[in-house]
Amino acid sequence: MSLFIIFIFKIVTRNKYSLASKDFIIYSFFFALMFTWTGFIGQVIWKTAAIQYLWGYTILIVLYYYLIIENKSFYLISLLGGLFIGLYNEQFVAVLLLFCLAYFIERKINNKIINKGILFFLTGLLIGGVILIAAPGNYVRMDQMSNDQSISLLSQLIYFIHIFKYNLWPHTLIIAWIFILYFALAISNKNNKKISIVIYSLALITVIFVMAPLAYSYGIQIRLMLIYYIIFFIAMMQQFYDNQSIAVTTIYKAFKKIHILFLIGLLIIMGVMGSAYYSIYKFNQNRQKLITELHNKNIENITIPTFELHGEAQPYGITFEAITCDSNNTNNQAFAAFYGFKTVKAEDC
Repeated sequence: MSLFIIFIFKIVTRNKYSLASKDFIIYSFFFALMFTWTGFIGQVIWKTAAIQYLWGYTILIVLYYYLIIENKSFYLISLLGGLFIGLYNEQFVAVLLLFCLAYFIERKINNKIINKGILFFLTGLLIGGVILIAAPGNYVRMDQMSNDQSISLLSQLIYFIHIFKYNLWPHTLIIAWIFILYFALAISNKNNKKISIVIYSLALITVIFVMAPLAYSYGIQIRLMLIYYIIFFIAMMQQFYDNQSIAVTTIYKAFKKIHILFLIGLLIIMGVMGSAYYSIYKFNQNRQKLITELHNKNIENITIPTFELHGEAQPYGITFEAITCDSNNTNNQAFAAFYGFKTVKAEDC
């Protein structure tokens, strides 16, 4: 997580500021606000045991820094990094493929040199993607998705736009608002070429629709949103730090003057999230005691309380798979099997 935070800071500021600067405090506040409120940190902490998500995102961020910001090549590392990331999932491959294409098109139109390291990364990415799709067992998941694909692509897109617009968790519209901020910052920056703004703006919009087939089959799940939270946050913050317009420069200077308020805000955010996780810890301790008591009483069909904090089942920044009122729910069945019960369901149903 430390590498993830630090390298995003180095990317958005183009390595102009140190970790001991006021800029890092300001950046840390917005990072914490974005990645706790959306549930990103809660999700990657939960998923890290599977050696997924956070590790892949961190490798991608580090590669981006050296290949794009520092303009290094690192052919072998780029190839292996692309291969590793390509083995993650089809969404990962498709999103990065579109951004690589946008990069090549933008460089070609503006007569800029293409970093060969990106070519090696793309090669590894495609190889990894092919291996992923051809891997034994992957057909089971693909067949499950194909059962939902009899509806036309247009209908899927319309459905996706609808659920994207009205979805409350995970947060989806925050992506739209961040894009608006990114676009406003980009067009106000005189150093940006209009064609570059158009290309990368279209890329940002297009990659969102990569998850349309997945969302149609499984709904919009938070794991589908993680990569978008990263990409859009970096795009917006990078344009903020690159922008030399009078308005943005004035805002930037004002932020530095009140950096102590950002530090206080950062501490509050981390305190709220830490408190939520401690509450989960206490809840799990009490639940373990209850499970022991139920086993001692030889009760096989059990009813247990669900986690809530201040009346919320999904408190700030937390990803928590709770027991439901349906004993046939997958989570309920897994819980019952793990703890040796026949059935389990939530209280107060």
